[in-house]
Parts: sequence; C-alpha cells; structure tokens
Amino acid sequence: MSNSNQRKYVAIIGGIMSRSDVKLDDLAKLGRDFGAELAKAGFGLVVYFSNEESLEPHVVSGYIQNLSPASSEGVIRVRFSDKQRDTVSFAEETTHKELFAREQFPLDAWEAPFYRSLAESGGVDAVLLVAGGNAVCIAGQIAIARGLPVLACDAFGGSACEIRKELSLKADGNYPSYSSHMAGKSVAWLKGLCEDRAIREAALEKEQLEFAQQQVLVDKLLSKNRKAVLTCVSFAILVVITITGMIYASAPAWYEFVLIAGMVAGGATGAFARDIIWVTETKSSVMSLALGCIAGFVVGLSYLIPQWIGAHEFLESTAARVPPEGKIQFVSAILVALSAGVGFDAIFNNLKKRAEDLPVGLKP
Repeated sequence: MSNSNQRKYVAIIGGIMSRSDVKLDDLAKLGRDFGAELAKAGFGLVVYFSNEESLEPHVVSGYIQNLSPASSEGVIRVRFSDKQRDTVSFAEETTHKELFAREQFPLDAWEAPFYRSLAESGGVDAVLLVAGGNAVCIAGQIAIARGLPVLACDAFGGSACEIRKELSLKADGNYPSYSSHMAGKSVAWLKGLCEDRAIREAALEKEQLEFAQQQVLVDKLLSKNRKAVLTCVSFAILVVITITGMIYASAPAWYEFVLIAGMVAGGATGAFARDIIWVTETKSSVMSLALGCIAGFVVGLSYLIPQWIGAHEFLESTAARVPPEGKIQFVSAILVALSAGVGFDAIFNNLKKRAEDLPVGLKP
C-alpha cells in the first residue's frame, strides 16, 4: 500500500535553450530557489540534463546546499541515454557522489529515459516545469494524463506557461503564479498536491484490497454452494441406485451393473461431502468427482472380493436371482465407497507410498 510519508520525487524539466530574452543568471537564481525549497520540503529529484541552459543543474545546486545531513543516499536520480553517458554530469557529483543515483538507458536517443520516466508507474511523483519548448509541452501532457501533480512556473513564458494556463482553467483559477507565489509557496502548494494524491491512492488501494477480499469471500460462497448442489445431486443419484439395486435389480446381470454404479456414486457423494465439510480449496469439483469415483470403485471392490470368494453363486451366468445376502453386500459396499470418497486423499496417499516402497528392477 502507498505510504504518504515516503519521499516523493519531482522531475525537473525546462530550460532556456536558444532564447535570448531570458538571462542565464535569472534562470540560475530561480533554479537554486526551487532546489532549496524542494530540499526543505523533503522531495527527491529526477534530472536529465546538466548543461547550464537547462533548469536541472541550478536546481541541483540549490537542493544540495539545503539538504538535510540525515538524507538518504540516491535522492537525486539522474536519467540519461547511452549517448549522454559522458555529457550528463553535475559538478556536485565530485563532492556528494552518494546523493546521486545514475541510471543509463541502453538507447542513444535522449527521449527514451526522459519520457519513459514520466510515463511509467513509479518513475516520478510530481513535475516542475519552467520555460522550455516542445519537449516541455509533451512532458507536461504526459504528466497531466497520468494525473501527476504539475507545478508549471510561468516566470519565463515558454511551454511551461502554456501548461500552466491549461491547468489554471481546470483549477478554477486556484493555480499558483510565480508573480504571487515564489518558490517557497509554489513548492508548498506542490507538496500539498502530492500528499492529497498519496491519500487518494492509499484510499483506492484500500478499496481495491477490500473489494478483492470480498470477491474471495463471494467466490468461496459460490464454490461452497456449487459443491452443495453437486453433493445433493450425487446423493440423489446414489439413493435412486440404492433403491433400484434393493428392489428392482433382482437379475444378476442388472445387479452387477447397479452395484458398480452404486460404488462409483457413493465415492463421488463422499468426495463432494468432504469438500463441504472441510471447505477444501486445493481441488476443483471435477477433480473431486474423478478421485471420489475412483476411490469408491477401488475400495468398494476391494471390500467385496474377499466375500465373493466364499459366496459367488449369484455372479455366475446361470444364476436366476440375487439372494438377500447379495443385496446386503450391495448396501455395505455403497457405505464403504461413501467412506472412501470422504477419505480419498488418505487412500491415494497410501497407494502412492506403497508404490514408492515397491522395489524397482531386479536385484543382482
């Protein structure tokens, strides 16, 4: 679950490339001011370029000067492409190397690490935009589409100013302007947006977790109801087979068929009943049906074979009718098969153990 107390990372985007109407000293001062306030507010940074016409080096400078000594390592994440590995370098890396976490992307295009960090979940938590051109416009639109808090500073015009106009309309005019909200107030406003977003995300995750838990309960209830229906159906079939075998199946040929059907139905009924009693989640109803039927047939037949050795007359083709003791065996076999279905796990585990204990191959 999201933690609103975790450090939030702000992507620093903007600059005054190819602009003669903005002095570099003004950009540097604004960047240092924002960097100082971001450090005081407990933010981390995500930066992409280090040339002096970009906003990033100036924000990094003010940030490090005002960073708490207790700050953890890697609070400044540097994202750059393979082609930029020798060009993206901040002066402070020589003295505060532990504060920087560099991530090189395998592609040459600078757009890959830049836009991907904005688009992927967990890349950044908020965005600071200043001046800039097409790249700032695209970055701002990605951030808006993701619902990230965006602080678009209108100090030097450019795409950042256009993004601010768009967001100001959505905010009913309650969007900070650098003329009235200097760096301190603007960063405090951004921090408030991040905290609100973290609270909303935590609430959403909680709702999703609760929904998932409720869905599990519903699935368990539906599964249990389905198994109850299957148990009732299999038991009804077992009752019909039992009545048929006791009353109507007097001919040996029919009796043998009903006997086998009864053991199979008894095993299935026991398996379904077991699933209800112990609410098993490891086996599907089809698996329980198959194993229950097999267990009922095998154990029921194992029960009957010793008795048939001493009294098998009604199994002969010349037998005219099934004697009463045969029908008693029939009912007993069904009860044994029913018990076998309930305990089919123990039966098959025992068979598996016996198979493992049997010697394999010939002894020398």
